[in-house]
Amino acid sequence: MENSDSTTNAIQREANDRAFVSMLAGGFAVAFAIIALGLSVRNLNSGGNGGQSAATPIATGTTVNIKLTDFKVTPDQSSFPAGRVKLQIKNSGSTMHSLKIDGIGASANLQPGKSGVLDLGTLEPGTYSWFCPVAGHADAGMTGKFTVTEASTGTPSSSSEGTQTATPVEEKIDKDTEHAKVVKAFLAGPPAKTTGRGGLPLAPQIENGIPVFNLTAKVVQWEVAPGQVYEAWTYNGVVPGPELRVKQGQTIKVRLKNDLPESTSIHWHGLEIADNKQDGVTFVTQDPIKPGQTYEYILTPINCGSHMYHSHHAADSQVPLGLLGAFIVDCTTTTTPTFATHDTESTQVLSDGPLGFSMNGKGFPATFPIIAKQGGKTLIRFMNEGLIIHPMHLHGHRMLVIAKDGNFLPAPYEADTLNIAPGERYDVVVTSLYPGAWAFHCHILTHAESDKGLHGMTTVWLVQPK
Repeated sequence: MENSDSTTNAIQREANDRAFVSMLAGGFAVAFAIIALGLSVRNLNSGGNGGQSAATPIATGTTVNIKLTDFKVTPDQSSFPAGRVKLQIKNSGSTMHSLKIDGIGASANLQPGKSGVLDLGTLEPGTYSWFCPVAGHADAGMTGKFTVTEASTGTPSSSSEGTQTATPVEEKIDKDTEHAKVVKAFLAGPPAKTTGRGGLPLAPQIENGIPVFNLTAKVVQWEVAPGQVYEAWTYNGVVPGPELRVKQGQTIKVRLKNDLPESTSIHWHGLEIADNKQDGVTFVTQDPIKPGQTYEYILTPINCGSHMYHSHHAADSQVPLGLLGAFIVDCTTTTTPTFATHDTESTQVLSDGPLGFSMNGKGFPATFPIIAKQGGKTLIRFMNEGLIIHPMHLHGHRMLVIAKDGNFLPAPYEADTLNIAPGERYDVVVTSLYPGAWAFHCHILTHAESDKGLHGMTTVWLVQPK
């Protein structure tokens, strides 16, 4: 799209950083109090057909069947006698889950439909907490407790024998009190401060008249929300990687240095290029870029619009870990329709997985607000780099959908909730009519809100009065 250049975007984003936002606050990670035991734990991931056998008694203890869903932990029993305990875990959700008991152990990461066994050894009487350690999932509700009682005089058995009954242990939460805490904390100041910010425009170096973008793929510790720090695989140490912005028909170079512990590559998602060797899929169009190597891509974009770049080597892990970014091509030969006219713009890269639910690499309350003037028109470039769909919803305003996957629509249409599947890009224009702070979030509500408040894929649309 042709309008704001990289300098304008940087200035607008710096202005956004200084803006004070009065809006609902985000959820903080749940702290779990548990008893640390010196026990031996083993994790077994049953990669087979994902089936799960019925609970069966074991010689000296109990087997507990646990179902993981989006986003809930459901055991077939939550109270059982002291002794040896095994957890038979099945992921019945649509995204990766795991189960952890702090100080005791955790299951392997389980993909949808897969099962695993976690042997907890011999447990003493007491109350224990379990949760899904995948970023953002505990905040979304994947927590719980179980109770180990004094050993019975008879032989312990599982619930499948009918001698144990499920007695769910639920933490009583005063939702109003919990929400008030996070709201008051947020209203006291701007969005929560975290280390690092991704997605800012990267200025190219000019070499022999050709713009050159220098990227380094490396592992860093990335703070998604206050105190939520995870290992991330990044371009230039940030998630998402720097925004690369070029002109339609302009020849550029992207020089990638690989400082990762394994091979990688870059694919230019949605970009039409004539040279097949530049497409970035290992063993299809190029050899992997091995650790320590540097590789140069030479690109001449044929089509303009909103596109992405990401790894295409072990992409199922490298992309969710952070090897992704926005690639924007300003139109030069393609005519920009009048309905695409706008004053400011914002790119929103959506992601989920090991780093949790995020917008531009951050989860609420660390997400950045979108600042607009009353009567102004804002272009939003949605880019879904995640593993699942995200329906984005703006309160109080309508979004005019003007382009999909970099192509202008023949007839734009209005929406307040827009379904964005993995790999898709949508461009929308919003006319900010009503002053105030308006919620802007994914409408899969477990991605944005829980009984402990807002989290993950939530930000605010702040309309400043004339």
